[in-house]
Amino acid sequence: MSRRDFSILFILLLSLASCSRKQEAIFPHPPITPAWALGQIVWEDEFNTQESAIRLVDGYLQRDIPVSGIIIDSPWATSYNDFHWDPARYPVPQEMLDYFRGKDVHTLLWLTGCMNHSESAHKVRFRPPGYYPVELVG
Repeated sequence: MSRRDFSILFILLLSLASCSRKQEAIFPHPPITPAWALGQIVWEDEFNTQESAIRLVDGYLQRDIPVSGIIIDSPWATSYNDFHWDPARYPVPQEMLDYFRGKDVHTLLWLTGCMNHSESAHKVRFRPPGYYPVELVG
């Protein structure tokens, strides 16, 4: 390594250390990814029903394959991001969520970055800066 290369490397390391200190000042305790999120997360996109989701998780567990989470894919809702379960596909969603929770399986719902207003009978009001639904209206 030449003297020039060493100087560039040293400056780069100082810059990284400075950025790290600034980040630590802003975020003194960064969030830690929960252990379950690093485990086996399963998903199916053929049937998209409450029954098929339960069957999928049970199939893994019956074969002693650990499952830490399941992704419930679109079309779980009646319209993209209207946050209403499709009753034809998921007739009793709370039972399904409780069933998974009883097996220590976390549930993740597929969402998009926007709402499909044309198909939804509901409008959602958002409260900045959270960008999460707080009140259904209309």
